[in-house]
Amino acid sequence: MNHSKSEVFCAAVPTVLQDQILSILQFRVGKLPVRAEEDPKFLGSKVCLPKQEGGLGLKRIEEWNKAAVLKHIWHLFTQAGSLWVAWVHDVLLKGKSFLAVRIPQSCSWGRRKLLKLRLEARDLLTHEVGDGSTIFLWHDRWHPNGVLYQTYGHRVVYDAASNLHAKVSSVIHNKEWCWCPTRSEDMVDIQRKLSLIQIKESDKVVWALTTTGIFNCAATWQHLRSKQIEVPWWKLVWFREAIPKHCFIGWLAIKDRLSTKDRLLLWGINVDPIFSSAPEDWDLLLEWGIKNLKGRSFRVTLCKIAWWATVYHLWLQRNARLHAGEVKSEEQIIKAIRRDGN
Repeated sequence: MNHSKSEVFCAAVPTVLQDQILSILQFRVGKLPVRAEEDPKFLGSKVCLPKQEGGLGLKRIEEWNKAAVLKHIWHLFTQAGSLWVAWVHDVLLKGKSFLAVRIPQSCSWGRRKLLKLRLEARDLLTHEVGDGSTIFLWHDRWHPNGVLYQTYGHRVVYDAASNLHAKVSSVIHNKEWCWCPTRSEDMVDIQRKLSLIQIKESDKVVWALTTTGIFNCAATWQHLRSKQIEVPWWKLVWFREAIPKHCFIGWLAIKDRLSTKDRLLLWGINVDPIFSSAPEDWDLLLEWGIKNLKGRSFRVTLCKIAWWATVYHLWLQRNARLHAGEVKSEEQIIKAIRRDGN
């Protein structure tokens, strides 16, 4: 590895720790050509999106972590063979529904996180009825009308002569429904739709977001994440043969996030404000590229590589000229563009 060509990028790292890392790696500290301070919401709202939607393909940690926490809830409902699941059921839940227990005041951080996601998990979990021994009658989604306690309220528990943590097995005998006589219109409505339920050999939990019915973290994250409409230019920037550093500068240019002179002035850096904005022809050039550079032919790929190499090296020359007073000739810039394209 060439240390002179390698850089380390640090974020929210204490200075002492950063110095220790650099002393071991012998790399330089790198800096990205973008400042989050200009718009604190920029990184979250624009970067953490799929490339098709105008982002960099990064995942927002909060959304991915929520999907990971939901996987733990899935394990609780499927009663996966782990010691933790058995401990939660025996020590914490004690035969009560996970969806109905209260959040205690003296509660660990992890347990509180699980309990706070119950409502989202409930909407994504459905149950196929077997003997009903693992399905809670009032709190799980096994009936065509949804979660019965959520749909009808506490009164229906009294009307059914049941209790809040009863199982579906209390109203099934030899694969036949055996409810008590109806005492209300709600009970009539519940029992009228029992014929729509196919009783299986055993109880089964189904995750609503996958075709297999088994939890998938990626599919769950896709459901939870913030979504935007697809941008028309993403294939122009992101393609298999693209050079990553060129793509990143091109993405910043399209997003109008490069530190042009007018933006440098806002940051308090003294520069000549004349001709500070990007040329108006840039939007027209993008429209032409979106329209004409389609597909994956050799010609299209070569044109896109040359395009973003030109943007990248013009950006490097602009910075060198503005900050270091270095001026390259046209021949030198063209030579650098050709070198990247080979």
